[in-house]
Amino acid sequence: CIRDRHNDAIKHFVLELQSCMDIPIICIHGYDDIPYADIKIKDAGPIEFLKLIESAEVVVSDSFHATVFSIIFNREFYTFSLKGHNNTARMEDLLYCLGIKNRLNMEKPSKDIINYVDVNKRLNPLIVNSKHFLQIRKEKSST
Repeated sequence: CIRDRHNDAIKHFVLELQSCMDIPIICIHGYDDIPYADIKIKDAGPIEFLKLIESAEVVVSDSFHATVFSIIFNREFYTFSLKGHNNTARMEDLLYCLGIKNRLNMEKPSKDIINYVDVNKRLNPLIVNSKHFLQIRKEKSST
């Protein structure tokens, strides 16, 4: 568990996932205490955040960045909308483009694993396009 802003859907999902997999729940947050977490990290910096995602067996989060890095590191993940916010548009777009929109707001953990061969085939052209776009912007700004 990366973050939980008192979202009952995430809490119930994480507890069910833990009972199926028998793994510790590690929460990274700077907010209130999450009583069901086994390990609570309130002050993770960027490097620790990335290392935790990279080494996680499963990531459950309401964070766009945790979702993106889960994909980059080819981790199993589940993403939830941030409670009380309309923050799903870019997560929906990304997950749709990668063919894994079913990982958003799931009610129960899936027995299916993410096919990262397919996901990476879809992701690589997006990365190339982004780098090309940034190169063009860099060239325009230097002239």
